[in-house]
Amino acid sequence: MTDSEPPPLTLPPSIAEWVRANPLPTQLLTGDGGVLITNAAFSTLLNQLGRGPDDLLTDLLPTGWELPVSQKGWFATLRSGECLVKKLRLRGDQRYTFHLVKLTLPGGVCLCCMLMPGDDLSEARLVGILNSIACYVMEIDTRGNLSYLNDPLRERLGYALGDLKRLGHVRQLWDRFRTDELLRLLAEVDNHGQVQFRGGLTRKDGKVMPMEISIVASQLPNESLYLVTARDVAAKFSHEVSLNTALVEVGEYARTVENENHDLRAKLNYRVEETHLVYRSAAFGAVVRRIQHVAPGDDCVLITGEPGTGKQLIGRAIHELSRRADQPLITVDCAALPPALLERELFTYQPDTFAKAANLRPAYYQAAAGGTLLLREIGALPLPMQARLLEMMEGETTPPVRLLATTNLDLQRLAERGSFRAELLDRLNVYPVACIPLRERRADIYPLVRHFIDTFNQQYGNGISGIDATSLRHLQAYHFPGNIRELEQIVERAYILAAGGLPPQPQPTKASRHPGKPPELNLFDGMLTEFVAFEEYQRKYLQRVLDSAAGKVSGEGGAAEILGMHPQTLFSKLRKLGIRR
Repeated sequence: MTDSEPPPLTLPPSIAEWVRANPLPTQLLTGDGGVLITNAAFSTLLNQLGRGPDDLLTDLLPTGWELPVSQKGWFATLRSGECLVKKLRLRGDQRYTFHLVKLTLPGGVCLCCMLMPGDDLSEARLVGILNSIACYVMEIDTRGNLSYLNDPLRERLGYALGDLKRLGHVRQLWDRFRTDELLRLLAEVDNHGQVQFRGGLTRKDGKVMPMEISIVASQLPNESLYLVTARDVAAKFSHEVSLNTALVEVGEYARTVENENHDLRAKLNYRVEETHLVYRSAAFGAVVRRIQHVAPGDDCVLITGEPGTGKQLIGRAIHELSRRADQPLITVDCAALPPALLERELFTYQPDTFAKAANLRPAYYQAAAGGTLLLREIGALPLPMQARLLEMMEGETTPPVRLLATTNLDLQRLAERGSFRAELLDRLNVYPVACIPLRERRADIYPLVRHFIDTFNQQYGNGISGIDATSLRHLQAYHFPGNIRELEQIVERAYILAAGGLPPQPQPTKASRHPGKPPELNLFDGMLTEFVAFEEYQRKYLQRVLDSAAGKVSGEGGAAEILGMHPQTLFSKLRKLGIRR
């Protein structure tokens, strides 16, 4: 076997056992036509008819194709889930229908051949095969309406044959069904031929069964149908839950150790924090490339940008990407300490308050030896302190300290006015990094929201799944004078309101929204969203139900039956809300 050839397909034991036990003549082939397994009924029938497997395949070939030269190429044209059916009249005027379908197995693809008595092509959907195979199968259309459910799936979900007439839409089986998600999956099938994902199917008793689900196009002429196959992964899911429980326990132990470590580091007045740069935009991608360029060196870096743009995070990223990553990163906020205290903390050894008073702990500058000193808002540093800092930078330190500084001020203008030392600015401004405001990287708003949701889910113990599209559009249209910090506060406020049981604040409609007002997000139905007027909520909900019922209001499977309403009441409500079918 060459490197370019795929590994040989190994049949799962359950599939091989099904082929042998199947009373119908059945044969499985590899994706290029090689025989995998043939049951006794298939061999016996071919011997009685005096036909070979290739004779049957030739009957299916389009005009102009010949076996075996073009066999592999012909099979390659079939898509997974595609079914071919041919009427056969064999010796003694015996009538059969030959079915061939391309299936996807865990190890690859195979071709399932089956001979069925009779010549009724209405069996083109392989009902007999799908009811016999050890796999859960359903068939849906582009709107999610159910047209077929095979016996193994029906029994696994606890439904009797008489219950099938009540199962009109996939929403009745699909846990957490959403129309927009179904349309996205079907569009991916149309583009790529198949889609696979983890989901859940709901039993008749309400229990949700975890499944690995695959969707392929049914490939029947003049029909927009899709085959949905599912594999029960309850045992695997249970194993994953056990692993996740163990991981949580390990994580709690790790946090305990980290907290102890943090207390020890607090005695030395510095913190080591994780570096997270969350972005998708090309604009911030250029900033990241700048960071990667300057990080390996030892020169000073001046990080500029508006308040809340993440300047301190960029400073930590530079440290983590440098050769000093295993050495201390010490952060000092120049605007937070009085000048007298700042000088003592920066340059003078101080008594260790955690130990005996006679012991001295290193000041920030000495503690950063061999590592990085990050001075936040260096523009607030008084002139005498600037001179002292410049003196320290020009002196001999072993090992040396790398200096990073952040500012939201125009230091060049301050230097021209005499309130910032020009010599210090020259030393700091060797490799400047400009942190762009959030309004210039709007493509990063969604990944940042997702990052904050994950963070606050852990902090507040919630399971918020995301943010609705309307609220996201409002966030992307907002100016964000407070940048990323303001976005984080908007998301956290929604969590705090929910945790405290405070009533949500009603929001103005889109038409009356002031463009300078930040969106007020709330937690609703597992999503971050903005509350709307009750009438608008009714309109949206009824429209979704109506869409799922293909516009049908009354009768079996109609919107009135789904909502448990009298059809005339629903008709009246639709007219009142201006909803058209």
